[in-house]
Amino acid sequence: MNIKKVLSKVLVCSLIVASNSFMAMPSMKAKAAETKDGWKTLVLICPRTEIQKTPYIAAGTTLMYTSEVEKVKKDAKFMEETINNDSMNKANMTVDVAVSDMPIEHLSLSMADGLTINIEDILDKYAPQGKYDSVLVVYRNNDYTTNLGTTNITDLPKYRDTNGAIVTTVRLDDADHKMNYIDNIEPMYLIDRFAVGICEYLSSEGFSLDESYFQPYNDGQDLYQYNKGKRSWYRGYFAGLKWGENSKGGITEAMWNHRPTNK
Repeated sequence: MNIKKVLSKVLVCSLIVASNSFMAMPSMKAKAAETKDGWKTLVLICPRTEIQKTPYIAAGTTLMYTSEVEKVKKDAKFMEETINNDSMNKANMTVDVAVSDMPIEHLSLSMADGLTINIEDILDKYAPQGKYDSVLVVYRNNDYTTNLGTTNITDLPKYRDTNGAIVTTVRLDDADHKMNYIDNIEPMYLIDRFAVGICEYLSSEGFSLDESYFQPYNDGQDLYQYNKGKRSWYRGYFAGLKWGENSKGGITEAMWNHRPTNK
């Protein structure tokens, strides 16, 4: 056997395989990039909480009505249309909705945040690693005689195990289940919480954003003017997208493209 010929053939075959692998790489990367186009959001509705008692946390059960679940689904669609339309479709955000069949069973207690829901197991099922940029978790905090006493919170992927998403909670606090919030006619509550999560995330990534518009409603304000101001702000906040030198701190294209799953 001629050793030189054998080695020569092995070398040629290796070069061909390497060449084919190299040529395949651009198309693979392009395909991966396509799957990450646009901001992907999940509105995760958790209709039932069954908090287990611990030495520091009391047991408690709250429920969302079917009508409430349906309203949140409708409001999620409103959020998607509002952000995309106000951004001249440059935002390109898609919103999925999931209704969890797993109850929220655990709360976390900390000095900084107080009581907050713990849903790592639910996230693993409905928002696995890298699937979503943002997750809004809607649940009932106050339910007639039961008040879980939880606070809203945003968990960022760089600080917590969130499967790579910005996880923001949306607690329902109206004990009568009527959902007669100040923004009920034009439901801004999901957009409010979504924007707060985006703001916290981008600020943690070193971007500068104007946070002065994230002010809660107080009883002395005119409801119509309050909501009108909110809508006006968000039209600019998600304008991307096209705000320039006169920007008050709205999200730019560079910020929007810096989403968690596109790093």
